[in-house]
Amino acid sequence: MAQSACVASRLTWFEGMERFVAIDFETATDSRDSACALGWTVFEEGEPRETSGTLIDPEIPAGAWSAFNTVIHGIEPADVRGAPTFAEIWPHLATLAANSPLVAHYASFDLSVLRAGLARYELEPAPLRYACSALLSRAAWPMMVSVSLMVVSRNLGLLMAERSPEANARASGETAARAAAALRAPHLDGALVAAGLHWATVASDLSWTPCGLPAGYVRAAAYARRGFRRFEGIEARDPSG
Repeated sequence: MAQSACVASRLTWFEGMERFVAIDFETATDSRDSACALGWTVFEEGEPRETSGTLIDPEIPAGAWSAFNTVIHGIEPADVRGAPTFAEIWPHLATLAANSPLVAHYASFDLSVLRAGLARYELEPAPLRYACSALLSRAAWPMMVSVSLMVVSRNLGLLMAERSPEANARASGETAARAAAALRAPHLDGALVAAGLHWATVASDLSWTPCGLPAGYVRAAAYARRGFRRFEGIEARDPSG
C-alpha cells in the first residue's frame, strides 16, 4: 500500500513536466568530432518512454582510435564497420528533439560532440536548448560526495546493469527528473531557476550559451565551420554545461 501511494505521488508530481530527450555520446578519440555511439531516451511527464541508440562510424582510420577511450566505452573500430555516420543519424536525432529540449550529464561534453559533428558535416541545426543533469544534481543534493553519473545513480537507486550510451542517457534523464522533484519544481524550467541556472542554447550558426553562465553570455562561433580541433582544449575545460 505504501509503495502504491509513493508511485501515485511520483506520477502526480511529474504530470505536466515538459517532454525532453536525454542523450549520451561516446567518442573514438579525444577529438569531439569523432562520435562513435549515441544513446537517447525520450521522457514524457518525467518518465522514460523510449530508449534506443546507435553505433556511429567516425570515419577515421582504425589506428587513430584512442585505446583509452576504447577501455572506457568498449567500442572498437570493427564494431562500427557499416554503422551510419553522424551525418546519417542527425536527421533522426533532430526529429526526436524537435520542439523538445535535450538533457545530458556533463552536458558541456555531449553538446560539444554534437556541435563538432554538425560543424564537421556542415549541417545547420534548428536552434535548440539543453540542460545539464550534473549541474542540477549539484544543486539538488549539495552534500553528495560526487555528481558523477555512477555515484548519483547509485544514490538514487537507479539500476544501471551496464555502462552503455543507452543506459547513460536514461540515467541522465531520470536524474534530471528526480533533481527537479528534489528542488520542488514540477518541470525543468522551474528546476533550472531553483538551481540558479538557465536553459543552455545552441543557435543555427553553432554559437552557444552554457547553462552555468549568465544568460547574456554567448560563445563565439567563428570556429564552427573550420578548425574546430584548435579550440578543443578550451571546450574540454569548460565545466559550465
